[in-house]
Parts: sequence; C-alpha cells; structure tokens
Amino acid sequence: MDPDFELIAKVRQIHADTRGSYGSRRMSRKLRQDGCDVGRYRARSLMKKAGVSVKRRRKFKKTTDSNHEHHSDRGSQYSGAEYQKLSEQYGMACKMPFLR
Repeated sequence: MDPDFELIAKVRQIHADTRGSYGSRRMSRKLRQDGCDVGRYRARSLMKKAGVSVKRRRKFKKTTDSNHEHHSDRGSQYSGAEYQKLSEQYGMACKMPFLR
C-alpha cells in the first residue's frame, strides 16, 4: 500500500472543494493548515500521483463591439464643427435627439 494514500485522498478532496483552482503552492499551504508536513514540491508530486492539476484561466476574449455611438442631449455644446470633426476623427458617431 502506498504510504501517501491518505495524503493523496486529502489532495483529491481539496481539489474537489476548490474546483481545481489550487496549484502546488496553495495546496501545500492548505495541507499544512490541516496538519500535514508538506512542502511545495511534495504537494506537486502528490498532485501528480492523485491525477489532479490546476484549471487554467481562459484568455480574456472581447465580446463587445467597439463601434460606439455618442448620445447627447446637449445639442448646442456638441453640434459645433470642431467637435464634429474630432468625433469623426476618432470614429465616434454623434447621435443627438432633436426636439420637435
């Protein structure tokens, strides 16, 4: 029987409790809090034996359209030619509500 059997069971339990977010550093810290004398490299080998690994964070994916429109209800302030030119230069479409 493997002498690490109890530790491997603890590692699997911690992995399940944290939904796979603990790497060897945090795993060793948690095991030490539970009373086991385990360092980072030992935690890493226990994780390998247990067949668990850290879930990698996904790369940020931009899902919004960067084609923004500028809405304004202050028509006189934003209707100037210079402001319109700058808005066009930076790719912003100025949408102003008209009062009737």
